[in-house]
Amino acid sequence: MPSKITFDRRIKELLGPSSSTRVFLCYLFFTLTIGCFVRDIPNQPDIFSNVKNFYLVPLDVMKLGDSISFTIGAKDIYEHGWLQDENLWLVRLWPPGFILLESIILRIGGLDTPFIFVLVLLNSLLVSFCMLLIRNRLAQSLNLVVAGLLPIIPFLFPVTRLFLLQPAGVILGESFSIIFFLCAAIFLLNACQKSMWGYAIASGLFLALSAYFRSQYELVILAMTLITLLTFMFLKLLAKFTQLLKGNDRRNTAFIALTVSLLTAHATMMPWRVFNYTDPYVNNFSWVQTSQLIYKNAGMTDISLNAAGGGWLVEGGSNLACKLDQTYCEQNDKERFYEVFIKNMSPWLKFKINLVDQYWFSSLTTFMSPGHIVTITEVAFNFCLMIVVLFMPVLLWRSRRHTDFLVLFVVCSTFYASNFAIFTLIHFETRYFYSLKIVSLFFIVILFAVIRDLARVRDRDRDSTPVFHKNQRHA
Repeated sequence: MPSKITFDRRIKELLGPSSSTRVFLCYLFFTLTIGCFVRDIPNQPDIFSNVKNFYLVPLDVMKLGDSISFTIGAKDIYEHGWLQDENLWLVRLWPPGFILLESIILRIGGLDTPFIFVLVLLNSLLVSFCMLLIRNRLAQSLNLVVAGLLPIIPFLFPVTRLFLLQPAGVILGESFSIIFFLCAAIFLLNACQKSMWGYAIASGLFLALSAYFRSQYELVILAMTLITLLTFMFLKLLAKFTQLLKGNDRRNTAFIALTVSLLTAHATMMPWRVFNYTDPYVNNFSWVQTSQLIYKNAGMTDISLNAAGGGWLVEGGSNLACKLDQTYCEQNDKERFYEVFIKNMSPWLKFKINLVDQYWFSSLTTFMSPGHIVTITEVAFNFCLMIVVLFMPVLLWRSRRHTDFLVLFVVCSTFYASNFAIFTLIHFETRYFYSLKIVSLFFIVILFAVIRDLARVRDRDRDSTPVFHKNQRHA
């Protein structure tokens, strides 16, 4: 018995709340090992490449044009302080976060800096920090060992390892956005639970950072704002007929946390909107101009897209508007685009649904089109990930009695609704599904802990029921 007590005490010392630094270092060793030595697919860029070497390597399926464009922009900022006119299209097509990060790396270390290694190191630090946040959250309701191991589960899947930690994924920048978004969600949960608005402000800052690194998260933030407002109005309306909100401090606290977080995010994003407003080419408060390219591609025929090297756009359904309504061909009009979509919604959605299995079950070997032979192992992993995504609403519903449910509902529903809108209106690419797969894995870990917490509370309440209550009916 003494030996067991000593062992348990040792485990608590190693994994307890005061051991955050040790746990973080363990996670960092784990993530850096994956980033530096594990390669789930071949032909990835050399982790010690500098910018010059990166340009010299022939363009292949693993080094997309996006990553080259980012380094061109970073080198331009390094040499001139900001993008020259001929390269301003980069920050009109993408938000500036990742390009600025790469330019800072070059500014500190010079053009000979192994910038890919630095990116892997930085993202490993961020991933480890996110894992620590999740672990500390899980430790409130789970065994310390289990809480420490659960954040590792998403990395059992190759897509998480590749896209978050390995060179081929890190040089695309989206891995940073995914981690920023996950950190924002955990901070929001902490703000709701502890009523400390510093967490809500931190959540808003991380939400804004996710948008600065990838434009799709601007849509997530806008959708989160709308869903929060609609949910609040619905519950207020319901409160007129029930006691749902009266005296429910935790639910009101959740709304306050969401409001503070979203106001912080919008305020942090305002400088870039102002920059776009002052840009003569843009002259509005939009985030990026990617949508203009979407409307333009939607009006091109298969022949014109293929001739311009956009065969992968044809395969992904980029020009559905032209295919379904030939009067839209050769047009580039936002209102007409949505008009065509609404009038042809049924065949539009049918076309996209028929493509889902090809892109969802595609091989990691290509980031663009599902043209590579898929192995049985890849099919199994992707099938598990599909179950995770489809099972998520069930777990969310089962967590409805938890005090964190409102925040979980807003975050999860926002993320899935935004992805549904993107997949519906924009052409498919295999890598567009990666963020959905990865974030869902982390969400399901968090929801598992929430449901386990509910079960623990029910067991505690049942065990605390006085004996005379149980026997009262037999009296």
